[in-house]
Amino acid sequence: MHVYFVGIGGSGIGPLSLIAHQAGFKVSGSNDNGNETTEKLRELGIKAIAEIQDGTFVKSQNDMEPIDWVVRSSAIPDDNEDIAAAQQLGIPVTKRDEFINELLKKTDQKMIAIAGTHGKTSTTAMVIWLFKQLNIPLSYSVGAKMSFGSPGEFNEQSEFFIYEADEYDRNFLQFKPEMSIIAGVDYDHPDIYPTREDYYAAFKQFIDQSTRLVMWEEDASKLGIIEDEQHTVLNTDTDLNHFELTGKVMRKNAHAAVVALQKLGLSDYETLRDLVNQFPGLSRRFEEIAPNIYSDYAHTPEKIRGAIDMALEVNENVTVVYEGLHN
Repeated sequence: MHVYFVGIGGSGIGPLSLIAHQAGFKVSGSNDNGNETTEKLRELGIKAIAEIQDGTFVKSQNDMEPIDWVVRSSAIPDDNEDIAAAQQLGIPVTKRDEFINELLKKTDQKMIAIAGTHGKTSTTAMVIWLFKQLNIPLSYSVGAKMSFGSPGEFNEQSEFFIYEADEYDRNFLQFKPEMSIIAGVDYDHPDIYPTREDYYAAFKQFIDQSTRLVMWEEDASKLGIIEDEQHTVLNTDTDLNHFELTGKVMRKNAHAAVVALQKLGLSDYETLRDLVNQFPGLSRRFEEIAPNIYSDYAHTPEKIRGAIDMALEVNENVTVVYEGLHN
């Protein structure tokens, strides 16, 4: 099968294209410009990437080998010329969720989904780290650069597919995970969810679609979730001192990851705790880029507070330099 990815340089589509490549599909795609992700994909064997989206590359790739499926990023507008060209050629065009569900169905892999307004990327990376340290075969997709693996990976021997489940564009509502972890919930994406109630309702639906769940008490209270056999609610006052990671938010993420894998029967709590304490971190999540200089992707009030808390654990004298967003 030949799959063409529109927005192949994005944090969601890039890993998915790599997964498709490793799963044996022919992969091609386009991005509106070159970036670190497109360079990495070429290094890993995906050579057919165009850095323009005017429809010509879709047509040329289809002429070389007919394209069976076009997968588009949620960030790609409907009037994108690559999408228009694919539709003119009669090629099915979908967002990434349909492709992921088809892949899970064909490989009989169960999803471990990590969702939340904040903390989902770090928690996803921690779960991936634990699987790798336990030498358990895994497939996964995460939206960040990691020192211990590529952003996407596929293993046909894996029982589980670990997925950073984004609430943007209601992407996470397209799945029925075996295990879900919700790292933290605060209102976001008003362009998709006009009110806080809409946002919370989406998370409630996601929880209803999950076979099992791990989440924190403060978030369960917001959503009206009661602990039972399927829903594990972590106590806000849980002692996290046995985690050696910097920042309370990171220690909370670690605890949630450990409890989820313990609930799946993959190892005992103490072993998982010791392994997650060796977690090396990931790009732009309180990443040390020079002595006493850290980079963090914090871009909401809660995330900024979490980043500053981590900084204060390192040094009581903190100076914040930020990049303002503009239209």
